[in-house]
Amino acid sequence: MRNLAMTAMFGVLMMTLPARAELVVSISKSQQRISVAVDGEEAYRWPVSTGRKGYSTPSGTYRPTRLERQWYSRKYDWAPMPWSVFFHRGYAMHGTTETRNIGRPASHGCVRLRPDNASVLFSMVQRYGAKQTKVVVLDGPLPRAPGGQPMAEGPAATKPATVATKDVSDEKPAGGSEHLSAKTSNKAYAAQARATDGDEQPVVRRAARTQVATVERLSVSVGSEGHVMRERDAWLRALDRKYGITR
Repeated sequence: MRNLAMTAMFGVLMMTLPARAELVVSISKSQQRISVAVDGEEAYRWPVSTGRKGYSTPSGTYRPTRLERQWYSRKYDWAPMPWSVFFHRGYAMHGTTETRNIGRPASHGCVRLRPDNASVLFSMVQRYGAKQTKVVVLDGPLPRAPGGQPMAEGPAATKPATVATKDVSDEKPAGGSEHLSAKTSNKAYAAQARATDGDEQPVVRRAARTQVATVERLSVSVGSEGHVMRERDAWLRALDRKYGITR
């Protein structure tokens, strides 16, 4: 009776315990992406390289068979396979030194990842165990995990949108030989002429006075006061014509 009561208590206790989390690793051969989800919620999504033509990665659902932190391919010239998670015969998910090919089919059937991503995956499989880890290799696109976000390189990472810009530095303006920078400068000067400072005086006039003062300092040493005044008046008239200022 005592043993029966203890067995019943143990059964009730096991029923009240939460189920152990499941790790699902989904690989899309069409998208060249791998998704890592915990209890249906996507945690990571990375680019991968699956088998190229003639070396297709086998589709299906598998469980990890063994983990090797450092492994070398005896079949393909002892190529390094760090952070290997074998899931079907000699096929494994592992890191690669050929990161330039990540994102397109390039392997002999294994699933290649960047070494840092392979390290994270290896640690997660090691943590959850083979019995709680499922590897799904798909011919089509990845399923959208509930609560998951499509990510390019890691958790909660979204790729920023890029805006195409047109390089006009070498373009020739139509209707004349004036360079684009000259047009831009003229527009800036016109906008400057319309601007006012705190005293409601045109900014261009203030700049003109500064330039006149410089001319005066240079002219005093080589001419008379009357000569300086004539140069100043001529300078001011030139500025008025240039910026359309009416005095």
